[in-house]
Amino acid sequence: MAHIVADRVADTSSTTGTSAFALDNAEPTGYQNFDDACADADTIYYAAQHRTLDQWEVGLGTYNSGTNTLTRTTVLASSNSNSAVTFSAGIKDVLGVVPASILARLVTGVFTSSIAASGGIAAAGGFAISPRGLHTGNQTITQTSDGNDTTPSVTETYICEVYVPYNCTITGVALFNGSAVAGNVTVTLANSSGVPIGTQSASTAQSGTDAFQLIPLGATYAAVGPATYLVLVQFNNTGARFNTHIAGAFGASKKTGEVYGTFTTVTAPTTFTTAVGPIASLY
Repeated sequence: MAHIVADRVADTSSTTGTSAFALDNAEPTGYQNFDDACADADTIYYAAQHRTLDQWEVGLGTYNSGTNTLTRTTVLASSNSNSAVTFSAGIKDVLGVVPASILARLVTGVFTSSIAASGGIAAAGGFAISPRGLHTGNQTITQTSDGNDTTPSVTETYICEVYVPYNCTITGVALFNGSAVAGNVTVTLANSSGVPIGTQSASTAQSGTDAFQLIPLGATYAAVGPATYLVLVQFNNTGARFNTHIAGAFGASKKTGEVYGTFTTVTAPTTFTTAVGPIASLY
């Protein structure tokens, strides 16, 4: 898997709804299609525009060579309030692009693309970047007694910011359990607008007191950084305990009136609320 930046990538699609774009291999003369530019599981920024309707979307896509489809992995901007567009019937032009939001970071000197290492001694396994050092609130623990031992409600989603400074592949969330374990827990990630990004974990039996429990996401996620994401956590048993941040200057909150196992769009927190933001790390 690699991130692709290529010139003159274009195709069409008749896909409707919010599904992955089924590509037609109908690139204009002088252009290459996505199959020419990408290998299986490569990511590429795209722009999609309905030819006759005011429906458009810009985002990060993941290419599947077996099905010649482009999954809309992360929507950056769109005609649907920057969420995935439910495209109507008709032809859509799908282009490989460099989005304005990415160019703006380049102009201000904040680069999102990885830089190939050269010289020195190569680390074992190469120069891949792991998300294991990324923690909610950019804070981790120093001892097992850290954090507030919090009792969950089964009708609440617990929310905390996590800053991702570089592109990386996220496999799961390591949740810092509290003094008791009971029932099941489920986790997911949301973008900075509070929209879940389709990575919800299975309902997992809580395990291990005052310890990090590794909870795999339902699918690995190719995170693009620098960006702020949200970790969302739900419990189905009030006998459970989980450790939360006591103090901080980052976003931490909860959403009430929720149903266990169903993550809805949340209001991205801009202030800190004590004893609700889960202590967790990515991996």
